[in-house]
Amino acid sequence: MDASYILHKYKKIGVPKDDDSVIEDLNKKSIISKEIMDLIVRLKGFRNILVHKYGAVDDELVFENLTKNIHDFEKIVNYFLGLMNK
Repeated sequence: MDASYILHKYKKIGVPKDDDSVIEDLNKKSIISKEIMDLIVRLKGFRNILVHKYGAVDDELVFENLTKNIHDFEKIVNYFLGLMNK
């Protein structure tokens, strides 16, 4: 999300009202693809579970989710790095 906010500011899109509007604005301006937008939204949901329900989170489920879906994190990072190199 931090990288999304930075990109939003760098592209001078305006003042976002919340996390979702940042991601939607970037997609509407064709700065990020729908695929990347959907990944960010899904991973943001996972982050929110970790942050807001830390004590009630199943560690095994978190480990499984991270190891099975690490490519999603890598895909987003590489996408944003590619945008920085343009």
